[in-house]
Amino acid sequence: MKYSLKFIIVALMAVVIAACSSKPAEEYKAEAKKEVELKNYSKAVKIYDELADVHSGSKDASEALLEIAKLYHSKMVDSLDEKTSYKKAFSYYEKIYSEYQSSAEAPNALFMAAFLQGNELNNPEEAKKLYKLFIEKYPDSEMVNSAKMELENVGLTPEEILKKNTPQPKK
Repeated sequence: MKYSLKFIIVALMAVVIAACSSKPAEEYKAEAKKEVELKNYSKAVKIYDELADVHSGSKDASEALLEIAKLYHSKMVDSLDEKTSYKKAFSYYEKIYSEYQSSAEAPNALFMAAFLQGNELNNPEEAKKLYKLFIEKYPDSEMVNSAKMELENVGLTPEEILKKNTPQPKK
């Protein structure tokens, strides 16, 4: 019994010390934004990732994950080829809409995950699934009409979309 009480006290002290030693989210954000301004995108990703880890479950974490996804989606991280960058962006969007479902970032993340699958990663079936999920989960979103339009056109070439949406002359 004495040992378990000592263990609990030591564990609580460790948690308190860890909580006190972490930086505020605003400090991480400022550092990451500075790195973005300096075009040190890999370093910015690491800082945002650390913010999301240290402040896991918070609004700051979901915002940081979205910033990482946008950096990868924009192909800003130099060391990655285009496809790898898109896959990483997708994984961060996916993390947001699955782990931070009630966050303000979740609808945008789900929509962008679907968009990436359909338009960049050439995976129309996954895109359709995600667009349908978006429409189901966020029927009042201002992006729902865009999701419906993307769903109708996913997998089609620009020429096929144009032909489909151009009125044909009557014979």
